[in-house]
Amino acid sequence: MSELDFDLALSFALKTARKGAGLAVEYHSKIDPAKAGASLDIENKSPRDYVTKADFDVQNLIIDEIKKELESSKKIFRKKNILSIESLLRKKELTI
Repeated sequence: MSELDFDLALSFALKTARKGAGLAVEYHSKIDPAKAGASLDIENKSPRDYVTKADFDVQNLIIDEIKKELESSKKIFRKKNILSIESLLRKKELTI
């Protein structure tokens, strides 16, 4: 039975979170305090939920990192003749 490597998963999550935080800090450092709100390009996600370009870009960075990691994992699974994580879960060969 295969098991998910939680240390590896945690390492990936922390690395990805740091990249996202770094991008958010870059956006924050570019804000002119005198114009604060005017330079943020704010959109309404819902009546009380606002998002900025920085929010979308950080979200997209995280999604891209996950996609890259999954693609890398697929190559490893193919080398080991395993179809996919989903197939392992269906067959109950992977415990999480």
